[in-house]
Amino acid sequence: MVKIQLATGYLEVKEGTAFPLNFQVGDIRDISQRKGNFSKTITLVGSKNNNDLLNHYYDVNIVAGTFDINAVTTCAVIQDGIPIMEDASMQLKAVKKVQMTDGYEEHVEYEVLIKESKADFFTAINNLELTNIDFSDLNHTYDAFNVVSRFNNTEVDGFKYFLPGTGDAIFSTVEFKPAIFAKTYFDRIFADAGFQYNWPTLSATKFDKLVIPYNGGIDNFDYLDYVVKAEKTTPSTVVSPFSITPTTGIYTFNNLTELEDPQNIFDPVTGVYTTPFNINSANAQYYEIKILVNFSLDMIGLSPNVSVGAPTFYLNFFNAPFNVNVSSPMYVGPGLPPAGTVNIATDTILVTIQATDPNLLPQLTALTTNVQAIFDTTQGYYLLGYQLSLTINSADITITPSSNIVATGGTIDVNDYVPKKIKQNEFVKGIFNMFNLYVEVDKSQPNLLNLIHRDDYYDAGKEVDWTLLLAKDKEQSLSFLPDITSKKVILTYKEDKDTPNKIYTDATNQIYGQAEVIFDNEYVKDVTTKDVLFSPTPIIDTPFGAYVPMLAGYQPDTNIRILYDSTAEVGLTPCQAYVIYDYGTTGVTNITSYPYVGHFDDPLNPTFDINFAICAYYYYMPSTLTQNNLYNRYWRRTMGQINNGKMLTAFFNLKENDIQALELNDKIRIDNSWWNINRVIDYNANGNQLTQVELISIDNDVQLMPFAPGPATPPTTTGGQTPGIGSVGPITQVSNDSIVRTKSSNSNVIPSSTSGVVTGRGNIVSPGLKVVVVADDAAVEEDGIYTDNLTVYGKMNGIPVDPPYYKYTAILRQGGIAAPVATVKESSFGDILWVRNGVGDYEGFIQRWDLGAILMDEITVMINNVTFDGVVCAYYLAANNSIIINTTQIGVGFVDNYLVNTTLEIRYYKP
Repeated sequence: MVKIQLATGYLEVKEGTAFPLNFQVGDIRDISQRKGNFSKTITLVGSKNNNDLLNHYYDVNIVAGTFDINAVTTCAVIQDGIPIMEDASMQLKAVKKVQMTDGYEEHVEYEVLIKESKADFFTAINNLELTNIDFSDLNHTYDAFNVVSRFNNTEVDGFKYFLPGTGDAIFSTVEFKPAIFAKTYFDRIFADAGFQYNWPTLSATKFDKLVIPYNGGIDNFDYLDYVVKAEKTTPSTVVSPFSITPTTGIYTFNNLTELEDPQNIFDPVTGVYTTPFNINSANAQYYEIKILVNFSLDMIGLSPNVSVGAPTFYLNFFNAPFNVNVSSPMYVGPGLPPAGTVNIATDTILVTIQATDPNLLPQLTALTTNVQAIFDTTQGYYLLGYQLSLTINSADITITPSSNIVATGGTIDVNDYVPKKIKQNEFVKGIFNMFNLYVEVDKSQPNLLNLIHRDDYYDAGKEVDWTLLLAKDKEQSLSFLPDITSKKVILTYKEDKDTPNKIYTDATNQIYGQAEVIFDNEYVKDVTTKDVLFSPTPIIDTPFGAYVPMLAGYQPDTNIRILYDSTAEVGLTPCQAYVIYDYGTTGVTNITSYPYVGHFDDPLNPTFDINFAICAYYYYMPSTLTQNNLYNRYWRRTMGQINNGKMLTAFFNLKENDIQALELNDKIRIDNSWWNINRVIDYNANGNQLTQVELISIDNDVQLMPFAPGPATPPTTTGGQTPGIGSVGPITQVSNDSIVRTKSSNSNVIPSSTSGVVTGRGNIVSPGLKVVVVADDAAVEEDGIYTDNLTVYGKMNGIPVDPPYYKYTAILRQGGIAAPVATVKESSFGDILWVRNGVGDYEGFIQRWDLGAILMDEITVMINNVTFDGVVCAYYLAANNSIIINTTQIGVGFVDNYLVNTTLEIRYYKP
């Protein structure tokens, strides 16, 4: 007889009622699945005992009781006094009732499910995402100093920073995002669900060294929390003094009515907005100020007015001392308005100011405006003065931080850097599938899950002889595992569309780091791809000698990633100097070490790789490679078991003692063969009948499986490479280009209406322009090319850019009997060797032999004379391919010491 034991008593199971139990830990047909023990639907009769224990849920008037259908109910299954499933949970699925009379308890049945406790864990986290976990205890001050100081962080600290992909040695703080350790996620997922886990080989797998980098777009900082809105509804006026060229006094937007200020950072009385964070134009950050203002501009003139010319009036809004001017002509002559008060303009305009200067922080000054009149002085001037009167009738003011501001100098909320739309159960299963982990409920502690690698799990199994339990008179089915799987199984990370991964996939038709296992069976042609949750991350070398993941730091916009951090094992890795700036040149400079993070444990001489297999090529040249990867460490024997294995499906006479002693890693002996359990199917605890079992032949540490060969390695610019080892040249440059462009686009202020190319840092481009900017800190206000070093090839406006000659310009000095000494200022001509042939006779031999024989009419020689009583001459001597210089004194002849700061210029005109 079978019973279901609850904490409050025993549920009775009607004699002969089917009580099917299933036991399995995985399924060889789908290696990515992790199963648990469970029952199919079990029907319980509505006896008085059962009704009392199940709170009479057949009664629609029942409100509450001792049995809670929404809570996990712990139970055990007892068969003839022997527990065959302990620390399980029971779920009441349905209550069925047929009411023939007024008696509530007539013909009541309950449908329940039994499942082991690990299913409760996955049920508890089923609808939760990673963002449901609280990481606010990891919040910290965010600036370059704190980024660098956390390079040494390990799993104990919960998170860390590392270098993102780059094309130079200059970083902005906003390129660094906190990366939370995978184990930190794991610990909090289990703890929040009320569970614990035991993973004895966790350190050996290096799981505690794995981090989850930020993978989102623009920072999740909610800038709307810092929006300020205010208005002015009472008109006020400012009037200029009488002057020939008057300008109104400064009008201050103060004594406003505040409409919105959730952070209390604006003073409406003084008009002062206190900035909550540092900003940096090099990071494309700013505070946007919008003023919708209705105004009247009047001119008060004296009588009579005698003048000529045409005045133009400008209304200038600025945010002193930012000096951001937006000018709009309000009135243009001709002539002078009549005496008295005359309205020049009444209008409503919208002025937008982007405050980007970090040196003026941390406080914006009051918003101000003024009016001035500009005169065409070529037409004359005013003989008599007049006044300008500016009245602000109303104004609406909005101050908003740009949407890409990060709390540089403030507190960063680590919760904002958790990958979005990732379910907790998918994250846990992704880790299980990376390391081929099996899960068992601890027998002494039902909320403790033991995590065991597949090989360790089966190696620890005890030997059990089922020879006498086999029902030999029942049909036995023996099939070959390759027949029930596919020809190929691909173990891989998930495909991603970022440029480094896409270029690799396009070139190889593979996913970076995948293992493609080919089974021996020639009759099966299917391909099965088993990918884990994460996507792969190639590594690249930097100009300063650091090896970094190919992730754009500012807004990677990728699928979730997982990377290995070497810090806890080897500390920081030395490199050449690089800098991290908060803004301008404020930050941390001359940094000469970094935390290596990648898929290898060492970028040049790896001994461990969290990829599944060696790649077809890499984006740099490792010195050696390693076969110590996820496939060989955790999946090789599984694949070998499939390739060489058989499945026996048969019926066994299993009793309650067999089920109680059953471990799913038992080594089952049948005659002279050994098997592992794949599934125990529908063991009926409430009946005496045979049970169907699937067994798979045991593995014996099989040899390495064959891999699908990769394609030819992409070409390089350095004359070749070792196939399958590395790649340099164009393909690396193209792959890194998107990262460099992302970095550039977020290091400059580039409005969406701008067309063209902007590279460098700190450039501010006005809206609607067509530009090419190759510079730093340029203020771009009109169409054109902006660079501090323009090198043009070919032609400019149809004219060849390169001069039609080679040129040599030098300053010559000669003293005593020494040869002339040349200080070369410019030379495309090559070097010239100077000698002294005799008094006042010098010769320079042209060293550039590739020019060939130079004809006399192809070369010009010019030399200056710096003495009043001497003559200096120079000419080309074709016979010697040399330049002759003679110095003479009038009335004396050839003399030395007359080359004193003498300038020589030679031009060879290209034939």
